[in-house]
Amino acid sequence: MAFCTSCGAQVSDTSQFCTKCGKPLPAAPAPPMTAPSLATGTPAAVSPPRGSSHALTVVLVIIAIVVALGLIAAGITAAVVHHIARHSRVTTTAGGARVETPFGTIQTTNDTGKIAASLGDDMYPGATVNEGGSDVNLGGKHIVTANLATNDPPDKVADYYKQRYPSSISSQSEGKASIVHKDGGNVVSIAIENEGGKTLIHISRITRG
Repeated sequence: MAFCTSCGAQVSDTSQFCTKCGKPLPAAPAPPMTAPSLATGTPAAVSPPRGSSHALTVVLVIIAIVVALGLIAAGITAAVVHHIARHSRVTTTAGGARVETPFGTIQTTNDTGKIAASLGDDMYPGATVNEGGSDVNLGGKHIVTANLATNDPPDKVADYYKQRYPSSISSQSEGKASIVHKDGGNVVSIAIENEGGKTLIHISRITRG
């Protein structure tokens, strides 16, 4: 209960005027504000989900592993290259170059006689040997490449090698032919073409060393 400030009469808490003297009553003070609680439904601060930080950790670990593997691979490659370089020897002459490596020997030569001898029976009769051939022994394989030239027409040259390798696979068009023969680990590839009035023969032969 409240009291009138003019006459002291007892009045109701909700009365705006004194029921005895009629004087206006002062307004009742507003109730103090209280902080909202979780019971009123006010949302609390949201913390980031724990799953996102876990996923970020996994991604960072994967990136670190990939980088580490890349560094290891680069180190191994550098070591192998360094080993090959230390144990390789290059000899150059007026007729070509010879490279000796731990895996075998690579020799390029302009000596047409050596290339003809390396070709053996694959040398086309009467053909001349052009420069740019090579003789390679590498990884248990003997690889000979040669560039030949002849005045015979491409069809005649193709027929010669087809008879020499009857089980070969061949294709032929006007002025060109290709022949591939494979026997186990041995492969002979022959490309024939007409150029400048000459028939050029490009031979690549791979045999077990």
